[in-house]
Amino acid sequence: MKSQFFPVVLLVIAFASLFIGQVVSVNAGAEPKDIIYQATWQGDNVSGELYVNGFIITGFKGSQSFGTFPLNPFLIGKNEIWAKVRKADTSKPAHLSFGVSKLRQGDAAATNERGNLVSIELRDDYFKGTGIMTMGKKFASALDFSKSFSGTGNAGEKEVIEYAKKIYDLFKAKNAAGIQKEFAVKISDYATAYSSENVAAEFEPYLKKDLLRGKLATINPQRLKAKKAGPNNKLWQVFEGDKELIRITSSDGSLMEMSIYIGMVDGKLHVVR
Repeated sequence: MKSQFFPVVLLVIAFASLFIGQVVSVNAGAEPKDIIYQATWQGDNVSGELYVNGFIITGFKGSQSFGTFPLNPFLIGKNEIWAKVRKADTSKPAHLSFGVSKLRQGDAAATNERGNLVSIELRDDYFKGTGIMTMGKKFASALDFSKSFSGTGNAGEKEVIEYAKKIYDLFKAKNAAGIQKEFAVKISDYATAYSSENVAAEFEPYLKKDLLRGKLATINPQRLKAKKAGPNNKLWQVFEGDKELIRITSSDGSLMEMSIYIGMVDGKLHVVR
């Protein structure tokens, strides 16, 4: 699983996850303040991805895999979790289980637990040869950020890529204030998702003291591409080839990657997740 940006929680949870039919609008503040929606998974000998509402939560590359991921900022009221996977090695058994739990802050959830909202298990006999298999389930949440995922208006791939270059240049210039401005929608939503006013207050200091002190990977602008993503494919996710746009090596040598999802809010392009 990729390193995700933002350390809390709440600043560990909020920062950690910052770095993946008709929707009925629900008040995002209606959820009790200490509720965390969390995805869990265990897999072996599978390749593919696990999605929630069109956002990639984790990828599988054949080896044993297990983990958890907080989902609050990715919820849209009427949600769906699904896996799109195949056998990595057709000569060996494969298995994948995943689900979603609704927890209170402080609750312990092991990666081998089934989701208490929804759970799915794909046993070896579900996998047929080299074919790709898709399986998922729906679940509801009071949290609903669909307004931030309404699309990109008339902006096409070329305009989105130019905007992504602007975001990269802000990181290259170590412009914390500029990054915070372009991430305003994302920061505001994360504060709501985790009922924490500290997210906005701590983001810029975190950028200056931690993130921007690392080494930003050089990109080739000619290799940038935008792929439709998010709920109903209304957002764009920008990559350099098959790599994330923002990749930073910290002083201890660890690699942090930031997924960049771009959408239109109030008539302007923003980094929404």
